[in-house]
Amino acid sequence: MTAVIYLKSAFVGVLAVVIVPLFLSIAAYVAMLVGPDLIFGWHVHYRTVGFWVTVAVIFSLGFLWEYRRLSK
Repeated sequence: MTAVIYLKSAFVGVLAVVIVPLFLSIAAYVAMLVGPDLIFGWHVHYRTVGFWVTVAVIFSLGFLWEYRRLSK
């Protein structure tokens, strides 16, 4: 039973890694439409430590959220 909890939690963690950047991109696009004088420069540097730390934090938060919810 615990293996199922870990698998579901890992799936939610991966899903969070996909959904959070998508949501942030949409929010930035809307912000550019609302305030056209705002200029955003989006660059993904996947070889930097900061990128991987951000991915790990987002995954961990999604994993822990689901694990805590399923463990009750």
